[in-house]
Amino acid sequence: MFFLFFISLGRGRKSKLTPEQKRQVRDWVEKGPQANGFSCGVWNTAMIAELIWRRFGVSYNPRYLSTLLEKLGLSYQKARFISDRSDEEEYKQARRQWVEQTWPRIVQQAKATGAVILFTDEVSFAMWGSLSRTSAVRGQQPVRKKGTDHVFYMHWVAGGDDTCASRHG
Repeated sequence: MFFLFFISLGRGRKSKLTPEQKRQVRDWVEKGPQANGFSCGVWNTAMIAELIWRRFGVSYNPRYLSTLLEKLGLSYQKARFISDRSDEEEYKQARRQWVEQTWPRIVQQAKATGAVILFTDEVSFAMWGSLSRTSAVRGQQPVRKKGTDHVFYMHWVAGGDDTCASRHG
């Protein structure tokens, strides 16, 4: 008799979130941080804790959240980043036009005026974390668009008279 009573009490403390709220948290994570008002493309538990607090008024320790997310069928995994170009075909067409029309016109004008054409090379260091990990549905690798708002660029220009210049920003 005592054994049956013990089983009916349940184990542990009651959840702070209702089942419906937990479904909403899972939906938020699936949609990504940018769809939920954050500027970055990958989740961390502190961001999810903040979102739960803002929307439900429920406080969670970010260290516990990974356990909760796992119970919701989510896992912490490496994100796959893709180009943020909205239309790849439009980009290819613009590039083709530059190679076939714009560049030949520049060369022709330089020859006609005796001008020197300078070439520039650019190195960029992504600050958005191309190796970042984020929470996502277990077994489904998250896909995030690369952003250009957190990139450090360095430009080098070489001229025909062996002069060089650099600019970064």
